[in-house]
Amino acid sequence: MKEKLIQAVIWPLKHGDQFQRFKGTPPRGVLLYGPPGCSKAMMAEAVATEASLNFINVEVCSGN
Repeated sequence: MKEKLIQAVIWPLKHGDQFQRFKGTPPRGVLLYGPPGCSKAMMAEAVATEASLNFINVEVCSGN
């Protein structure tokens, strides 16, 4: 999982010129899903910290 996140987030930032040279398009975003407590936010925060990016955790609440 960590390697996939690094490829989707950090590689386009560090190697953007190669994406353009090979006419590839980097991913536009990453959707993490799963039950509560399975470390989704922790993984996203770790990758953001490694890439020197800001991390904003958005929680969706049901209308119940």
